[in-house]
Amino acid sequence: MVELFFFHDYIVIIMCLIVVLIVYIMLITLISSKYYKNLVEGTMIETVWSLIPAVFLVFLVVPSLVTLYVNEYPDSAPVET
Repeated sequence: MVELFFFHDYIVIIMCLIVVLIVYIMLITLISSKYYKNLVEGTMIETVWSLIPAVFLVFLVVPSLVTLYVNEYPDSAPVET
């Protein structure tokens, strides 16, 4: 059971790092005043391609946190998400 907790912690850290990296790259791209003309043409599709994986990561983190909480405190009432 301890291995499950370590594995969960490891996965959550990786997912958080991916989300932070995506947000950082998007903010730098949007804030930057210098841009390459041909790079700006596909900005909308690149933004969508970046946001969709970030949303999927959030949807993966929430159930895994609930599962971890339920496994840690089995006597408590079920948690609704």
